[in-house]
Amino acid sequence: MQCISVIAFRECITGANWDYPNITRPFSIIYYALGGSAFYTVNGVEKPFKKNHLYILPANRVFSLRELPQDKFYSLYIHAYTFPEINSVVEIDISSDEFIADTLKMTRTYAKKSRDKELYINRLTDMLLSYIFRASAIKDGALPVRVKKYIDSNFVEVFKDADLSNRFNYSNSHISKLFKAEYKQTPKQYAGRLILREIIVLLYSELPIAEIARRLSFSSPENLCRFFKSAYNCSPTEYLQKYKSFPL
Repeated sequence: MQCISVIAFRECITGANWDYPNITRPFSIIYYALGGSAFYTVNGVEKPFKKNHLYILPANRVFSLRELPQDKFYSLYIHAYTFPEINSVVEIDISSDEFIADTLKMTRTYAKKSRDKELYINRLTDMLLSYIFRASAIKDGALPVRVKKYIDSNFVEVFKDADLSNRFNYSNSHISKLFKAEYKQTPKQYAGRLILREIIVLLYSELPIAEIARRLSFSSPENLCRFFKSAYNCSPTEYLQKYKSFPL
């Protein structure tokens, strides 16, 4: 990851009416949250800016920003063009990484200087992004294992909405590619297998189909039956009648 150029930076409290719904920017925005109460929304999910956390909002993605007017947001922000473009949200607790904390401390110092600050902010931002994304690349090899572990505990949510980008700070296509290379199926397909297993377990417990559909977040019992039949060529009731005497 390379910082091509920084086009704006400042440490400040936000001005009046800091409320930006559904905006896109051709550059990434870095926020180092220093205080106040503010929120960002990506993919319909609103999250708070936490104090002493670093955030990177991706380029060319729709997002929203807002704050509580009675508790103004205080931050160091940087607008940066990068190569390649950053395509997912990054959140880092800087207390967990001494290098990032020290780099941000230097950046804050140079942001207040009057001489050569643009040059130093560019260099420090490049150093910061290179470090963050190099560390992410090292973790890439373990990513499929981490994703699988998450799906094992959250398969209903993943089957319903396979967007894992905010959870793992990678694009969905990147996650799917690595996961499929490791497990020969996509995260959505793996979650579907776990859903099928859970349906069978609940069938054996003699729960009504409507209750199973409710527990597994299907919009209707009919949709559950269609999904089940596409995998086993029979309805859940037919499956139970055929295999009830078989052990799970």
